[in-house]
Amino acid sequence: MHQALELLRVEAGVPRYGQDMVDTTIPLEANLTHAISYNKGCYIGQEVIARATFRGHMNRKLAGLLLGDVEAVPATPGAQNVILHPFVYPGTEVIDATKLPTADVKVTPIATGDDGTQIWKVTHNGVDTHPIHFHAYDVQLLNRVTWDNIVIAPDPTELGWKDTVRISPLEDTILALRPVIPKVPFDLPNNVRLLTPTMQEGELIGAAPLAVDQNGQPITISNHFVNFGAEYTYHCHILSHEEMDMMRPVSIALPPVAANGLAFDNATKTLTWTDQSLSETAFVVQKLIGGVWTQVGVVPRLFSNPALAVLLQEGLANTVGDTVPFTDPTWVSGDQYRVVAENTVGDTWNYGTADAFPTKTAMSISTPLTAS
Repeated sequence: MHQALELLRVEAGVPRYGQDMVDTTIPLEANLTHAISYNKGCYIGQEVIARATFRGHMNRKLAGLLLGDVEAVPATPGAQNVILHPFVYPGTEVIDATKLPTADVKVTPIATGDDGTQIWKVTHNGVDTHPIHFHAYDVQLLNRVTWDNIVIAPDPTELGWKDTVRISPLEDTILALRPVIPKVPFDLPNNVRLLTPTMQEGELIGAAPLAVDQNGQPITISNHFVNFGAEYTYHCHILSHEEMDMMRPVSIALPPVAANGLAFDNATKTLTWTDQSLSETAFVVQKLIGGVWTQVGVVPRLFSNPALAVLLQEGLANTVGDTVPFTDPTWVSGDQYRVVAENTVGDTWNYGTADAFPTKTAMSISTPLTAS
């Protein structure tokens, strides 16, 4: 009962003394405008209230937290429409690099709807403008839409690809992005880390009602290992905001290097292949059945704690050059096999809710083998 009441209080933006407000809090900061009279005679603090109302604004203001989604759609003017996720919460921005261009300078222009392009809407319910900086890739500003539905075109200086975009208050900023994956002469491992390295594994990070998943469902978040893939970030470039962790992780799921060297031992009915990747989280074995490639097995690759992988379970450790076996007791002569190397990026922890946080699986497929 207490938890349900607390959830309703947070959603409605009702302040609690000692937690959301103290005796030095201005009523406007605590969302107590309904308790202010602008018609009565003089009272202590009246000048501050009047100046802030008619000539200025509050630098901070308590707002209700709508536990419905990462962003409530459509946004309601004057209301809090987003669920606040601090930097140490699991990532909500995961990009599949499978169809992204791979080049140094010259890339294919945006042409189709499935070429890896994403459209982001950044909603700002605040009082000041934030210069938001994107790491690893540039973005294009398409337009801005005010909360009273006025469409604002980009300024001339904002046209083209930018790494920093001005996010203005009470507006939706519409961005397009399509990261370019650089060509490098080596494989890139995933960044597998604890949600926060400042705490022990298993320690509590957040709890309901303020800890929620991407769908707004209350959850409990404990410190655990997550595959962040190729991890970058986007953040406010105002130094004081940046220092207070006004930022979120962005994960890019890179396709693993395809397995090769497939071979089959008829005596043991065992398929083997050579691991060529540092980033696969599983190998999926497929067999051609009735003209359709069908999954017949999965070989997981230990990534939850890379430091212990080699020490505890060497057979599952993610190392290049390993010979990986899979036995198929249903094999008959002439069966065709292939191996799919998968890299699943994002938080796969079981929170007890459906699709708690987004994940992306990038994959590479080996050359088929006929086992006869």
